Amino acid sequence: MPRVRITSQAQGLFVGPAPSSGFHFVDSHGSPTGDVNSFLISGSEHNLIKQINGVQQIDYSIIIDRTNVSELGRRELVHRPIIKNPTVDLNFEYLTSDIKNEIRLGFNPNFYTGHLIGQRDPFYPDNTSVFLFSGFESRNTTPAYSGFHVGDDEADHSPWPFQDRDKRNIYLAVAPEGSDAKDMSEGDYSKLNVISFGNCYMRSWGTSFQVGSPIRNKANYICDNMSYHLSGSGVVPAVTSSGFEPIDSGNVFIAPKLKGEVSGVHHRGTASHIALTSDITFSMTSIGYGSSASDIKDVGIDFSDIKAQSVDFSVAFNRMEYIGMGHKIPIDRPIKYPIMVTTNINALVGANQEGAFQNLLEKDHAYDLVIEARVPTIYCSGFSQTEVAARYDVLKAVLTDISYSNAINESKFVNLSFNTDVADGLTGRGLFLSGKVFETGTPFSGFNF
Repeated sequence: MPRVRITSQAQGLFVGPAPSSGFHFVDSHGSPTGDVNSFLISGSEHNLIKQINGVQQIDYSIIIDRTNVSELGRRELVHRPIIKNPTVDLNFEYLTSDIKNEIRLGFNPNFYTGHLIGQRDPFYPDNTSVFLFSGFESRNTTPAYSGFHVGDDEADHSPWPFQDRDKRNIYLAVAPEGSDAKDMSEGDYSKLNVISFGNCYMRSWGTSFQVGSPIRNKANYICDNMSYHLSGSGVVPAVTSSGFEPIDSGNVFIAPKLKGEVSGVHHRGTASHIALTSDITFSMTSIGYGSSASDIKDVGIDFSDIKAQSVDFSVAFNRMEYIGMGHKIPIDRPIKYPIMVTTNINALVGANQEGAFQNLLEKDHAYDLVIEARVPTIYCSGFSQTEVAARYDVLKAVLTDISYSNAINESKFVNLSFNTDVADGLTGRGLFLSGKVFETGTPFSGFNF
C-alpha cells in the first residue's frame, strides 16, 4: 500500500561516527569492526550510530550548480552541464536537555563523568581551557579520551570516539505509516526506511534562548551524497572523492531504534528534563570596568538592571575545498580561520547609567557572557537542585553594535551584538561549553555517549 504521508512521530535523526568512511560498529575493546552479524546475533559489538534527542525540525535540499556554456555566434546557451557535483544542504533543530547531542555531533565540551555517587567529577579541570571544536580540526584516529581511568586498578577503557570527529554520515529514519519511531515493534522495524546523508561537514551551529521557550539549537551541514534505503540498514553513504563510489561495499550501517533518551527520565519519573529559559542564569561582566555588571558604564544603561528577553549564540565555519584533478568531490573540507562566535542580546531597558560615547570607543573593553541552564527544580536521591544541564561561556567578546527601539505603549529595548574568535590553545577567549551527560553514578565510557 502506498504511503499517504510522513508525519513527525514517524521520524528519528541519528548521527554516525567519524570518519564517515569508517566502520559503524566497535567491539568491546573499542576496535572498529564491520562484523554486523556478530552485532545482530551476539550483541558483543556496539552500534556507533547515535540518536539526536529532542529534534524539532529537519530540512534538506539538493543544490545543483550548473555551468553556462556559450559559443561565439549564438545567443542561446550551448549547454548547461553539471561540472561540479551537487551537494546536499541539511538543517535541523533540537532542544537542550543536556550536552549529549553536542558530544555526538563531535564537540569537545567539559562534562561531569558521573562515575562517583554524590560526586560529579569534571573530565577536564577547567571549563575555559577546552577547545570546543578540536574534533573538527583533527584527522587523528587516536582515542579522544585516552588516559582516563575510572578506578586505580582499571585500564583505559575509553578508546572511542576518535580525536577526528568532523566528517560523518547522518541518518534520517522513517517508520511505517501509522507507527511511532520510538520503540517500534520488531515487525514494524523490518519496514523502516532510511535517508542517509554521506560525508557531512558542519557549517554552522547556534543556540537560542528566548523568554517562555525551551532552549533551541540549530545545526547546518553540507553533505556530498544522499541515498535511500527501504530497510533499516544498507551500505554507508560515504563515497570516494575520485569516483563517487561507495568507500567499501562491505561497510554497512544499521539504524538503531529511537529510544526515550531524555536525560534523567529513568531517575526522575515523569519529570521533564528539557531545559527552559525560566531555569537559566545570565550574567554579563567586563573586567576592564569592574567585577560586576553595575560597573559597566559608557553604554548609557545600567547592565545590572536589564532583563534579557533573548540571547543567541552562533558559530560559522568557513570551509575550504581541497579538490584535485580527477576528483569529483572535495577530498576534504578543512575549517578556515578565523572561527567567529557571534552573540546577540535583546533586553528590556531599566535604569540609565552615566558614561560617554567617546569613552566607550577609547576603552574598548572586552565582555564575558555566561549562561547556565539548570535542570528543572525537582529533588531526589543523588540529584542536586543546583545541577547545571549546560553552561555556555562566551569570553573576551567585543561589542560590535548597540541599537535601541522605542514605540508608543511599548517598553524600551536594547539590542547588543558581540563577537569573538575561538582557536585551539586560545585559553580564556572564545566559546566554551560544559555540563551534564550522565546521571550521577553512571560509569563514563566513550560507548555510552
